[in-house]
Amino acid sequence: MAHRAVIHFLCVLGVFQKGLTALIETQHTVEAAVGEEACLNCCLMQPRDVLQVTWQKILPEGEKNMATYSERFGERVNAGFQSKLEFRYAGLQNSSIVIRRVREEDEGCYRCMFNTFSEGALIATTCLKLYELHGPFLHVTESTVVSCSATARPAPTVTLTVPHYNSTSVTNTNGTVTVTTTAGLSGLHGKSTQVGCAVRVLSGPQIEVSMMIPEVKQSSDDDFTNMIIVLSVVVAYVCVVAAVVIAMLIRKHRNRRSDRDSEENKTPQQLIKDTHEFKTPLKKEENELRLQTSTEKDKNRLTALIETQHTVEAAVGEEACLYCHLMQSTDVETVTWLKILPGGEKNLAASRKDSGQQVNPDFRDKMEFKYAGLQNTSIVIRRVMEEDEGCYRCLFNTFSEGALKATICLKLYELHGPFLHVTESTVVSCSATARPAPTIEVSMMIPEVKQSSDDGFDEESGSNNYFTLIIVSVVLACVCVAAVVIALLIRKHRNR
Repeated sequence: MAHRAVIHFLCVLGVFQKGLTALIETQHTVEAAVGEEACLNCCLMQPRDVLQVTWQKILPEGEKNMATYSERFGERVNAGFQSKLEFRYAGLQNSSIVIRRVREEDEGCYRCMFNTFSEGALIATTCLKLYELHGPFLHVTESTVVSCSATARPAPTVTLTVPHYNSTSVTNTNGTVTVTTTAGLSGLHGKSTQVGCAVRVLSGPQIEVSMMIPEVKQSSDDDFTNMIIVLSVVVAYVCVVAAVVIAMLIRKHRNRRSDRDSEENKTPQQLIKDTHEFKTPLKKEENELRLQTSTEKDKNRLTALIETQHTVEAAVGEEACLYCHLMQSTDVETVTWLKILPGGEKNLAASRKDSGQQVNPDFRDKMEFKYAGLQNTSIVIRRVMEEDEGCYRCLFNTFSEGALKATICLKLYELHGPFLHVTESTVVSCSATARPAPTIEVSMMIPEVKQSSDDGFDEESGSNNYFTLIIVSVVLACVCVAAVVIALLIRKHRNR
């Protein structure tokens, strides 16, 4: 309960840092324990005319709408998140949500989007980082050794309230780490002692447990036993040092055999480690494939609701028209046009049913609405230049399904020409300069040219010579055929 109370306190009074948009104040990272609640908050630093607030989860394939709020329709959580999410505070200037019973699949980044009429969509991002904690567990063995252990992901910090303690950690197969801290209580005999253990993971709340150890009176038998233990430890230490020295001397004379034994001992351990490392990525890839399949279905469904051009081609200096059309009638609050830049998106214009259309002052000389509707919208970009080339986005801000969007890309071409030339009525040339390379087709009427008598014959004599040539060719062909027939008849006569 104390752990959950601290999380709620941080959600309401936590220190926030600026998000991606300077107008929105939010937490950069929110930490929460697995199975507990996580609170995400966004607050506008300056008042704005907000129409709707939308919360989305950022996935590798895009954003998925979770919940929306507007004055007209109030709070609404999408069907897939109704048992998982609720509004902690629903407002148009300040909004916060609570994710219940967080699990590993809830870890990641979320986006709050304030849909305004004058400035379009104002967006900030906050990321949820989870940790898992089991414990702490405090034990005392025969009032002489105290140990405290905790298992967490990532590794926890475990401390005892007694001096001179030692810590060991073990990494488990599921990715968690078990840290055990131990300390001897031999110096605390003769009086009752309270021993405490504190555990913390990341910057989460510190969890403490304590135990009262009763007074233990030491007898003379115990003194004798302790003396025997000390002597045994000293003798054992001397024996260990002597064994180490002897082993080093033997190893110096048997390097080859020792190296071969070392390699044989290491090989099985490497095989076991490789087997474990092989299984982990398979499970991770299976989870990522399931998540990707689910998100792709939702994204394709939303995109299919909008009909638009995939690519619009226009000449440099001319006009370009972009349009978007909702295939199904939807309750749209605002339609926003944005240009996609390497650093993000820039609002161009917006249209609202109640307030009409409005173009960003920076683009009033460049673009205008051709048709401003909530189901159909189109804009015209005047005198397109190279800097206008790229992709644009139309955004339908709806209450029921959040933001529906589609992308259109503008591709420019440059054309100078064509230029047609005829040289002395015998050579025709046509040229054009363009980007990309143009295709040229030539079709023209060339006036009739009469040949003078200086060329040896006029038009009438040339025509007569043409017919004379045909007659001579026919006569020669008949003579050749007659010669072939006579030759065949003579050959036949001789054969008889």
